Amino acid sequence: MIHPSLYRNPVMLDARAHRDLKVARTTDDWSVVQGINAIAVAALEFADAAVDFPIVFVRISNEQGEGELVPVAVFGLTAGENLYVQGSSWRARYVPAMLRMYPFGVAGIEDDRVLIAIDEAWPGWSRTEGEPVFDASGEPSPRTRELIDEIGKIAGELQRGPALGKLLADAGLLMDTRFEATTPSGEKIKVDGFYSVDTSKLAELDDATALEFFRNGAMALIHAHQISMRNMSRLVQWRIEQGEGGQGAAATAPAAR
Repeated sequence: MIHPSLYRNPVMLDARAHRDLKVARTTDDWSVVQGINAIAVAALEFADAAVDFPIVFVRISNEQGEGELVPVAVFGLTAGENLYVQGSSWRARYVPAMLRMYPFGVAGIEDDRVLIAIDEAWPGWSRTEGEPVFDASGEPSPRTRELIDEIGKIAGELQRGPALGKLLADAGLLMDTRFEATTPSGEKIKVDGFYSVDTSKLAELDDATALEFFRNGAMALIHAHQISMRNMSRLVQWRIEQGEGGQGAAATAPAAR
């Protein structure tokens, strides 16, 4: 669950090695995530994330090397692009949980215990000033304890993401998708390699499956995902504003391939 492009030097949080560690700066400088163009989102985030980001499904290898369909919030149209970072500011109302917890993160889950990691390369650490990570007795400080509790909740929810992807794939609802747009200068923008819900297949669900999806919450997540896809046009517009002075663009709806 550690994003390799974000955590440059991830290490396990250790009460002995990090006993004197302090947080000397806040994480309000979002330039640190400038190269992150997507991040996994938990099911409980869909309603909030859908307002600001496209939510799509991508195939990611798990620890066993098996491909899983994971829901992610999309930040850019190309690799290494994050259009939600403007200078050091975050342009959206919502910040996905995996970014909020940085420079802390989830290294894994072992025997139902969440393993916490930190990015030692984050420049906000100090040994002399700031809010301590551990108290004098070597226990997590109150703020660290709050973070650990929140990370634990998010870690459990993030594990449900692949289960949702599998549920939708097994029902035949996910289609390989491509988004296309043309800028006023004639530049062709194509975003592919992701999956979205096939609206026509959704309408063909049998009554029993539709009812099951309604009761287990999957239908609400599907609708949030569908609404979120409107934000692809926002990304195109922001790309144009960066390079073409804010002119309009023609875009097509995501198409199956």
